[in-house]
Amino acid sequence: MKKTALTLLSLFFLLFSCNTTDDSDLPKLEEPKPEEPKSYIKTIDFSSSVSSPATINDLDVENGYLYFIHKIGIYRINLNSDANTAEFIIEDDEHWPNTLKVIGNNLYYQGLYGWTISDDIKQVDLNSISKGVKATYPIRGTSRSQLCKNSGKLYYTSSIDAYSALNNFYEFNPSTTHQLIATGDYIVPENLRMVGQFLYFSSFDEIRKFDLNKPSEESSLVYTVPKQEKESKIRGFDIKDNIIYYTLESSNKLYSKDLKIVNQEPKVLGINNNKDGVGYGKLILSDKKLYVEKLTDSQLDVYGIK
Repeated sequence: MKKTALTLLSLFFLLFSCNTTDDSDLPKLEEPKPEEPKSYIKTIDFSSSVSSPATINDLDVENGYLYFIHKIGIYRINLNSDANTAEFIIEDDEHWPNTLKVIGNNLYYQGLYGWTISDDIKQVDLNSISKGVKATYPIRGTSRSQLCKNSGKLYYTSSIDAYSALNNFYEFNPSTTHQLIATGDYIVPENLRMVGQFLYFSSFDEIRKFDLNKPSEESSLVYTVPKQEKESKIRGFDIKDNIIYYTLESSNKLYSKDLKIVNQEPKVLGINNNKDGVGYGKLILSDKKLYVEKLTDSQLDVYGIK
Protein backbone atom coordinates (compact mmCIF):
# COMPACT_ATOMS: atom_id res chain seq x y z
CA MET A 1 0.00 0.00 0.00
CA LYS A 2 2.84 2.34 0.92
CA LYS A 3 4.53 1.45 -2.37
CA THR A 4 1.36 2.33 -4.31
CA ALA A 5 1.02 5.66 -2.48
CA LEU A 6 4.68 6.48 -3.19
CA THR A 7 4.20 5.71 -6.87
CA LEU A 8 1.14 7.95 -7.09
CA LEU A 9 3.00 10.74 -5.29
CA SER A 10 5.90 10.47 -7.78
CA LEU A 11 3.53 10.65 -10.76
CA PHE A 12 1.82 13.71 -9.27
CA PHE A 13 5.15 15.45 -8.77
CA LEU A 14 6.18 14.64 -12.34
CA LEU A 15 2.95 16.05 -13.76
CA PHE A 16 3.25 19.17 -11.62
CA SER A 17 6.84 19.67 -12.78
CA CYS A 18 5.80 19.42 -16.45
CA ASN A 19 3.02 21.95 -15.98
CA THR A 20 5.32 24.46 -14.30
CA THR A 21 8.06 24.32 -16.89
CA ASP A 22 9.51 27.77 -17.66
CA ASP A 23 8.02 29.27 -20.84
CA SER A 24 11.51 29.76 -22.18
CA ASP A 25 11.87 25.99 -22.48
CA LEU A 26 8.80 25.68 -24.68
CA PRO A 27 8.95 26.07 -28.47
CA LYS A 28 7.79 29.57 -29.40
CA LEU A 29 5.19 30.10 -32.08
CA GLU A 30 6.35 32.62 -34.68
CA GLU A 31 4.19 35.70 -34.92
CA PRO A 32 2.78 36.24 -38.39
CA LYS A 33 5.06 38.56 -40.33
CA PRO A 34 3.56 41.65 -41.93
CA GLU A 35 2.98 41.27 -45.65
CA GLU A 36 6.11 42.13 -47.56
CA PRO A 37 5.67 44.49 -50.49
CA LYS A 38 5.74 42.71 -53.81
CA SER A 39 8.83 43.45 -55.83
CA TYR A 40 10.70 42.38 -58.93
CA ILE A 41 8.76 40.13 -61.33
CA LYS A 42 10.74 39.98 -64.57
CA THR A 43 12.67 41.89 -67.21
CA ILE A 44 11.26 42.53 -70.68
CA ASP A 45 14.12 42.55 -73.19
CA PHE A 46 13.09 44.10 -76.52
CA SER A 47 16.63 44.71 -77.81
CA SER A 48 16.12 42.29 -80.72
CA SER A 49 13.28 44.47 -82.05
CA VAL A 50 14.99 47.88 -82.17
CA SER A 51 18.01 49.17 -84.05
CA SER A 52 20.22 50.05 -81.09
CA PRO A 53 19.94 50.95 -77.39
CA ALA A 54 18.40 54.37 -76.81
CA THR A 55 16.40 56.23 -74.19
CA ILE A 56 12.62 55.85 -74.12
CA ASN A 57 10.97 59.28 -74.36
CA ASP A 58 7.54 58.21 -73.13
CA LEU A 59 5.43 55.10 -72.56
CA ASP A 60 1.84 54.09 -71.93
CA VAL A 61 -0.22 50.95 -71.24
CA GLU A 62 -3.60 50.21 -72.81
CA ASN A 63 -5.57 47.06 -73.71
CA GLY A 64 -2.80 44.68 -72.67
CA TYR A 65 -0.06 46.45 -74.63
CA LEU A 66 2.82 48.65 -73.52
CA TYR A 67 3.51 51.45 -76.01
CA PHE A 68 6.79 53.37 -76.08
CA ILE A 69 8.82 55.84 -78.15
CA HIS A 70 12.28 54.72 -79.25
CA LYS A 71 14.26 57.26 -81.31
CA ILE A 72 11.85 58.41 -84.06
CA GLY A 73 9.59 55.35 -83.91
CA ILE A 74 6.64 54.19 -81.81
CA TYR A 75 6.41 50.51 -80.79
CA ARG A 76 4.27 48.25 -78.64
CA ILE A 77 4.81 45.04 -76.65
CA ASN A 78 2.07 42.48 -75.99
CA LEU A 79 2.12 42.10 -72.20
CA ASN A 80 0.18 38.83 -72.42
CA SER A 81 2.97 37.20 -74.42
CA ASP A 82 6.39 35.97 -73.30
CA ALA A 83 7.93 36.79 -76.67
CA ASN A 84 9.02 40.32 -75.63
CA THR A 85 8.87 41.34 -79.29
CA ALA A 86 8.36 45.06 -79.89
CA GLU A 87 5.95 45.60 -82.77
CA PHE A 88 6.62 48.67 -84.92
CA ILE A 89 3.66 51.10 -85.11
CA ILE A 90 4.79 54.27 -86.88
CA GLU A 91 7.83 56.43 -87.60
CA ASP A 92 7.89 60.21 -87.87
CA ASP A 93 11.20 61.71 -89.03
CA GLU A 94 9.65 65.15 -89.56
CA HIS A 95 8.53 65.68 -85.97
CA TRP A 96 10.26 63.11 -83.81
CA PRO A 97 7.73 61.55 -81.39
CA ASN A 98 8.38 62.75 -77.85
CA THR A 99 5.20 62.00 -75.90
CA LEU A 100 2.28 59.61 -76.46
CA LYS A 101 -0.94 58.34 -74.94
CA VAL A 102 -3.33 55.59 -76.06
CA ILE A 103 -7.08 55.83 -75.48
CA GLY A 104 -9.10 52.87 -76.70
CA ASN A 105 -7.97 52.12 -80.25
CA ASN A 106 -6.45 55.55 -80.85
CA LEU A 107 -2.83 56.52 -80.30
CA TYR A 108 -2.06 60.23 -79.88
CA TYR A 109 1.43 61.71 -79.98
CA GLN A 110 3.35 64.95 -80.19
CA GLY A 111 6.86 65.43 -81.47
CA LEU A 112 9.74 67.80 -81.98
CA TYR A 113 12.48 68.39 -84.51
CA GLY A 114 15.69 69.93 -83.27
CA TRP A 115 14.62 73.08 -81.41
CA THR A 116 11.23 73.19 -83.16
CA ILE A 117 8.32 71.62 -81.29
CA SER A 118 5.28 70.56 -83.28
CA ASP A 119 2.17 72.56 -82.39
CA ASP A 120 -0.28 69.75 -83.04
CA ILE A 121 -1.44 66.35 -81.84
CA LYS A 122 -1.36 63.44 -84.27
CA GLN A 123 -3.74 60.50 -84.14
CA VAL A 124 -3.16 56.91 -85.32
CA ASP A 125 -5.99 54.38 -85.59
CA LEU A 126 -4.56 51.18 -84.10
CA ASN A 127 -7.09 49.17 -86.11
CA SER A 128 -5.57 50.60 -89.30
CA ILE A 129 -1.91 51.07 -88.48
CA SER A 130 -0.80 50.66 -92.09
CA LYS A 131 -2.65 53.87 -93.03
CA GLY A 132 -0.34 55.94 -90.81
CA VAL A 133 -1.50 59.20 -89.24
CA LYS A 134 -5.28 59.37 -89.35
CA ALA A 135 -5.67 63.02 -88.31
CA THR A 136 -3.66 66.01 -87.10
CA TYR A 137 -5.19 68.47 -84.63
CA PRO A 138 -3.80 71.95 -83.92
CA ILE A 139 -3.35 72.89 -80.27
CA ARG A 140 -3.58 76.20 -78.44
CA GLY A 141 -0.19 77.87 -78.08
CA THR A 142 3.27 76.32 -78.35
CA SER A 143 3.52 72.72 -77.22
CA ARG A 144 5.53 71.67 -74.16
CA SER A 145 5.34 68.12 -75.56
CA GLN A 146 3.57 66.59 -72.57
CA LEU A 147 0.41 64.45 -72.78
CA CYS A 148 -1.64 62.64 -70.15
CA LYS A 149 -5.01 60.89 -70.01
CA ASN A 150 -7.81 60.15 -67.56
CA SER A 151 -11.20 58.48 -67.97
CA GLY A 152 -10.99 58.48 -71.75
CA LYS A 153 -9.92 62.13 -72.00
CA LEU A 154 -6.64 63.53 -73.28
CA TYR A 155 -4.74 66.50 -71.82
CA TYR A 156 -1.74 68.50 -73.03
CA THR A 157 0.55 71.34 -71.95
CA SER A 158 1.49 74.43 -73.95
CA SER A 159 2.57 78.04 -73.57
CA ILE A 160 1.96 81.31 -75.41
CA ASP A 161 5.36 80.98 -77.11
CA ALA A 162 8.62 79.03 -76.85
CA TYR A 163 10.23 81.55 -74.45
CA SER A 164 7.41 82.07 -71.99
CA ALA A 165 7.66 80.91 -68.37
CA LEU A 166 3.90 80.30 -68.41
CA ASN A 167 2.47 76.78 -68.75
CA ASN A 168 -1.16 76.16 -69.67
CA PHE A 169 -2.86 72.78 -69.25
CA TYR A 170 -5.73 71.95 -71.61
CA GLU A 171 -8.32 69.23 -72.01
CA PHE A 172 -8.12 68.12 -75.64
CA ASN A 173 -11.32 67.97 -77.68
CA PRO A 174 -11.00 67.20 -81.40
CA SER A 175 -14.37 68.70 -82.28
CA THR A 176 -14.36 71.98 -80.36
CA THR A 177 -12.19 74.50 -78.52
CA HIS A 178 -9.79 72.94 -76.03
CA GLN A 179 -10.67 73.78 -72.42
CA LEU A 180 -8.08 75.47 -70.18
CA ILE A 181 -7.96 73.57 -66.86
CA ALA A 182 -4.88 74.98 -65.06
CA THR A 183 -2.07 77.52 -65.40
CA GLY A 184 1.34 77.66 -63.72
CA ASP A 185 4.32 80.05 -63.82
CA TYR A 186 8.00 79.12 -63.69
CA ILE A 187 7.55 75.36 -63.65
CA VAL A 188 8.87 72.81 -66.13
CA PRO A 189 6.19 70.10 -66.11
CA GLU A 190 7.08 66.52 -67.01
CA ASN A 191 5.53 63.10 -66.38
CA LEU A 192 1.93 64.35 -66.25
CA ARG A 193 -0.46 62.08 -64.32
CA MET A 194 -4.16 62.66 -63.67
CA VAL A 195 -5.71 61.09 -60.55
CA GLY A 196 -9.29 62.09 -59.78
CA GLN A 197 -9.45 65.86 -59.46
CA PHE A 198 -5.67 66.24 -59.22
CA LEU A 199 -3.16 66.77 -61.99
CA TYR A 200 0.30 65.65 -60.85
CA PHE A 201 3.64 66.29 -62.53
CA SER A 202 7.36 66.33 -61.83
CA SER A 203 9.44 69.50 -62.14
CA PHE A 204 13.20 69.27 -61.57
CA ASP A 205 13.51 67.68 -58.08
CA GLU A 206 9.86 68.22 -57.08
CA ILE A 207 6.47 66.56 -57.44
CA ARG A 208 3.63 69.09 -57.67
CA LYS A 209 -0.12 68.99 -58.29
CA PHE A 210 -3.06 71.12 -59.38
CA ASP A 211 -6.48 70.80 -57.79
CA LEU A 212 -8.73 70.99 -60.84
CA ASN A 213 -11.66 71.99 -58.64
CA LYS A 214 -9.72 75.19 -57.94
CA PRO A 215 -8.53 76.22 -61.43
CA SER A 216 -7.46 79.71 -60.35
CA GLU A 217 -4.90 78.40 -57.84
CA GLU A 218 -1.24 77.67 -58.56
CA SER A 219 0.19 74.19 -58.21
CA SER A 220 1.13 73.00 -54.72
CA LEU A 221 4.22 71.08 -53.61
CA VAL A 222 3.66 67.38 -52.94
CA TYR A 223 7.20 66.05 -52.47
CA THR A 224 10.82 67.15 -52.77
CA VAL A 225 13.70 64.76 -53.41
CA PRO A 226 15.76 64.24 -50.20
CA LYS A 227 18.69 66.56 -49.61
CA GLN A 228 21.42 64.11 -50.60
CA GLU A 229 19.82 63.72 -54.05
CA LYS A 230 18.43 67.23 -54.32
CA GLU A 231 20.59 68.33 -57.26
CA SER A 232 19.20 65.42 -59.28
CA LYS A 233 16.29 65.86 -61.67
CA ILE A 234 13.40 63.39 -61.59
CA ARG A 235 13.39 61.21 -64.71
CA GLY A 236 10.29 59.06 -64.27
CA PHE A 237 7.29 59.42 -61.95
CA ASP A 238 3.89 57.91 -61.24
CA ILE A 239 1.51 57.78 -58.27
CA LYS A 240 -1.08 55.40 -56.82
CA ASP A 241 -2.89 55.48 -53.46
CA ASN A 242 -0.66 58.28 -52.13
CA ILE A 243 2.50 56.31 -52.91
CA ILE A 244 4.83 57.85 -55.47
CA TYR A 245 7.36 55.96 -57.58
CA TYR A 246 10.25 57.79 -59.19
CA THR A 247 13.73 57.62 -60.72
CA LEU A 248 16.51 60.22 -60.74
CA GLU A 249 19.11 61.32 -63.27
CA SER A 250 22.06 60.89 -60.89
CA SER A 251 20.97 57.59 -59.35
CA ASN A 252 20.74 53.97 -60.48
CA LYS A 253 17.89 53.28 -58.04
CA LEU A 254 14.11 52.97 -58.27
CA TYR A 255 12.37 54.67 -55.34
CA SER A 256 8.95 54.63 -53.68
CA LYS A 257 7.61 57.03 -51.05
CA ASP A 258 4.43 56.85 -49.01
CA LEU A 259 3.22 60.45 -48.79
CA LYS A 260 1.20 59.68 -45.67
CA ILE A 261 4.39 58.91 -43.71
CA VAL A 262 6.05 62.32 -43.67
CA ASN A 263 9.38 61.60 -41.99
CA GLN A 264 10.08 58.24 -43.61
CA GLU A 265 12.95 58.01 -46.08
CA PRO A 266 12.07 56.78 -49.57
CA LYS A 267 12.37 53.02 -50.08
CA VAL A 268 14.63 51.51 -52.73
CA LEU A 269 12.63 49.01 -54.80
CA GLY A 270 15.39 48.14 -57.25
CA ILE A 271 18.92 48.91 -58.42
CA ASN A 272 20.06 48.84 -62.03
CA ASN A 273 23.76 47.98 -62.01
CA ASN A 274 24.28 48.10 -65.75
CA LYS A 275 27.67 48.69 -67.31
CA ASP A 276 27.08 52.42 -67.82
CA GLY A 277 25.77 52.98 -64.30
CA VAL A 278 23.00 55.23 -65.58
CA GLY A 279 20.15 53.53 -63.79
CA TYR A 280 16.46 53.79 -64.61
CA GLY A 281 14.39 56.12 -66.80
CA LYS A 282 10.69 56.53 -67.54
CA LEU A 283 8.12 54.45 -65.68
CA ILE A 284 4.39 53.78 -65.60
CA LEU A 285 1.89 52.02 -63.29
CA SER A 286 -0.78 49.74 -64.69
CA ASP A 287 -2.84 46.87 -63.24
CA LYS A 288 -0.76 46.54 -60.03
CA LYS A 289 2.47 46.47 -62.01
CA LEU A 290 5.22 49.03 -62.37
CA TYR A 291 7.10 49.12 -65.69
CA VAL A 292 10.49 50.84 -65.49
CA GLU A 293 12.88 51.57 -68.34
CA LYS A 294 16.47 50.36 -67.90
CA LEU A 295 18.44 53.12 -69.54
CA THR A 296 20.46 52.20 -72.66
CA ASP A 297 19.64 48.50 -72.23
CA SER A 298 16.47 48.28 -74.41
CA GLN A 299 14.85 46.57 -71.43
CA LEU A 300 12.04 47.17 -68.95
CA ASP A 301 12.01 45.87 -65.38
CA VAL A 302 8.58 44.87 -64.08
CA TYR A 303 7.74 45.20 -60.37
CA GLY A 304 4.59 44.18 -58.55
CA ILE A 305 2.85 46.66 -56.27
CA LYS A 306 -0.02 46.36 -53.80
